[in-house]
Amino acid sequence: MFLWWGHELINVYNDAYIPLMGAKHPDGLGQPAAELWAEVWPILGPLALDVVERGRASWSEAQLLHLERSGYPEECYFDFAYSPIMDGAGGVGGLLGVVSEITERVLSGRRLQTLSEIAAGSGGSTVSAWSSARRWPRSMSTGSISPSRSCTSRSRMSPGWSPRPE
Repeated sequence: MFLWWGHELINVYNDAYIPLMGAKHPDGLGQPAAELWAEVWPILGPLALDVVERGRASWSEAQLLHLERSGYPEECYFDFAYSPIMDGAGGVGGLLGVVSEITERVLSGRRLQTLSEIAAGSGGSTVSAWSSARRWPRSMSTGSISPSRSCTSRSRMSPGWSPRPE
């Protein structure tokens, strides 16, 4: 969670937010949100300003943001909600942000979809599909993919695992 407070939306956050900050921590503590997240402010800024100016909560699901938190742009996905926080005078003094990074879930789903498409194109042969997938970069074929509800419950390393529904 984080708090953006005051006219400049000064950034304050808890320990659970540190992994999301990456290399921006600890310097990001006390920094204006527009400076801290300059690379994605064209997306986040209008949402935040709407909350602060109108006092209405806002949320986004699976929002793609290209963050620069490790020295290079990263494709990241987040579920987040912004809620107004009232100040002592009865106006909006800032906003509370609740954020969950879902990048791994989105990328794993994408990998699983790719494997399913490879299997479908192999004429139903799991062995042929697996052989095709092995020609792909290692990260695509052996990433941390966990079968979704639509797939078999067997481990992908087990003989007979298939990316297609049973």
